Amino acid sequence: REEKACLHSLRFPLELKGREIQEGNGVYDRNYPDPSKRGMMSPEGMDAITREFKDSRVLYIYDDLWGNAGLVKKQAQKLVAQEKLKAVPCIKAASKNLSLSMKHREEDMK
Repeated sequence: REEKACLHSLRFPLELKGREIQEGNGVYDRNYPDPSKRGMMSPEGMDAITREFKDSRVLYIYDDLWGNAGLVKKQAQKLVAQEKLKAVPCIKAASKNLSLSMKHREEDMK
């Protein structure tokens, strides 16, 4: 939920096939046969979110989006460069949601 809010704050497109990306539409649902993929973005969902930001390579790896050199960081930098102070609320909201997401992931790992 927080990751999605972060992406929304940074103006990533969050639609697939004319519908909001969510479980069953771009995100593996809780009944998916492989438990390690449940709740994770599907390749189709990842492509929909990243299509307008990437070069010709396909991004299927979580790190391509969220890593130190990922699109989330690049998009935040782009917004700051283009919009200067207007981008501050977007960046603050994205940062808050990403921090909450990381906190929840840490709690899940305990």
